[in-house]
Amino acid sequence: MSSGENAAYPKQDQPCYLFAGTKGSLSVPTMELWSYPGDAGWYAPLSRAAVDVPLADPLIEQLRHFLAVIARTEVPLISVEDAMGTLAVVEAVREAALSGTRVFPDRIMEQAA
Repeated sequence: MSSGENAAYPKQDQPCYLFAGTKGSLSVPTMELWSYPGDAGWYAPLSRAAVDVPLADPLIEQLRHFLAVIARTEVPLISVEDAMGTLAVVEAVREAALSGTRVFPDRIMEQAA
């Protein structure tokens, strides 16, 4: 259910998501970071480290950061381009669900430009 960032939800000790990348993987909500300390390979050992999660309600923190960006006391954590890419994926999923056809995020990006 959560990584412990919100006391309203019990902290879980079993992963339900694994975000895998070329330089590491993160299991959520256990917040374990898996990576190779040296060269990656089938016979190289993996390293597992716990990621510290601040004990703050993520919705309140998101709103706090948004207001700080508006006040120009903080810079945005992501770029406008990254935010637009996320919105394009969400919109493509919505359109595909409604139409029953394939919709590509690139088309959404072109329409927005």
